[in-house]
Amino acid sequence: MYEDDKPLVQYTSQPTPPVQPKKSRKGLKVTGIVFLVLLLLGASGFSAYTWMQNTQLKTDLSSRNTKIDDLNKQVAKLTADDKTASQTQQTDTTSNTLKIAELGISITLPDAAKDATYSYTGKTSTSGVDTSTVSISTKTLTDLDSACSSFGIAPALGALNKVTGQYPKDANAQTTSGTLVKQFSGYYISYGSPQSVCSAKQPTNFTDTLLKFKTALSSVKELN
Repeated sequence: MYEDDKPLVQYTSQPTPPVQPKKSRKGLKVTGIVFLVLLLLGASGFSAYTWMQNTQLKTDLSSRNTKIDDLNKQVAKLTADDKTASQTQQTDTTSNTLKIAELGISITLPDAAKDATYSYTGKTSTSGVDTSTVSISTKTLTDLDSACSSFGIAPALGALNKVTGQYPKDANAQTTSGTLVKQFSGYYISYGSPQSVCSAKQPTNFTDTLLKFKTALSSVKELN
């Protein structure tokens, strides 16, 4: 046997791996574009909503402020119109006498409150008991701040009441009736102290004026 007779080496061909199809990027691009579009639309919608809300809020605030300004103007006008009619300044400076016709009484004022003014706030009736009330201040305090005027929320010198009947003996009833000033035939006069400081402009020595006014209430008498 010849060397040339050696069996030939046989070579087997390896199977060719299947070609994987390339993933299409077109679909990914479309999905990305759609996502971006939706994102932009959402952002735009939110911005538009926020803008509309802010615009509506500004409109509401502007409308409210306009209404408040209108009401303040109406109040100022009514106050100006009623000021002369509702507030009466005592004129008898020679005797410092304040005459309150609505209650049918007069008071001899101390010099510290000789420019006292008052406003008649009306009459109420409860269970057959009539109560007429006046609020009291001074011209000096009113000139400093209208909030201290007799027709203000916190009249500087308090209020006087004329109440039909006898001043109650019960302590609880006295609390709501005010402090007794004087009992007359068929009615009594009571006093209610101011519940708060009427203004930051109120003079520091006003406490002394208030005390002197309270002391002067003992001079209350019926008008002739």
